[in-house]
Amino acid sequence: MSFNFSLVAVLEVSVAAATVWAAVPETRSEPIKVWRLGVAPLLGTVTAIIILAGAVASHGLELRWAVAAIIGAAIGGFVGNRAKVESDQIWGLVRLLPGYAGLIAAFGVLVFAGIDAAQTMFGYPVLPPEHDPAIGASLFAGFLDGRAWTIGVRASRAPHVELN
Repeated sequence: MSFNFSLVAVLEVSVAAATVWAAVPETRSEPIKVWRLGVAPLLGTVTAIIILAGAVASHGLELRWAVAAIIGAAIGGFVGNRAKVESDQIWGLVRLLPGYAGLIAAFGVLVFAGIDAAQTMFGYPVLPPEHDPAIGASLFAGFLDGRAWTIGVRASRAPHVELN
């Protein structure tokens, strides 16, 4: 059995782990800055792009990747619309009731990054070619994106609540 060390595989797993780390504060129901809502989706999207860039890309894969991102964003928008949001308009803070949807999606990105890294390092596919890990990572990253955008819009329109 051969083992091929790849810095790209290390990078994608590291960025995916940072996605999980960035999603943790939402589960604690603590006030966070509004911009922090976008950190996990940004890192998840970067991970999905890195995975897609490392794939043997055909136009069909790119299309399925984009469709998965759009479907994930639609589902994330629906879930974000149902989240309970309190907003401190003066300090730019947001508090979400404890929920694990963002953390679960971040773990999904990490799992697909791990699968892709394993395929790269061990040299044989873990999943069949039609089920590329880039598509799964794109679905979860799209979910994080849609959820964050919806919660951010709702937070900007929510009535002021003192969160300090």
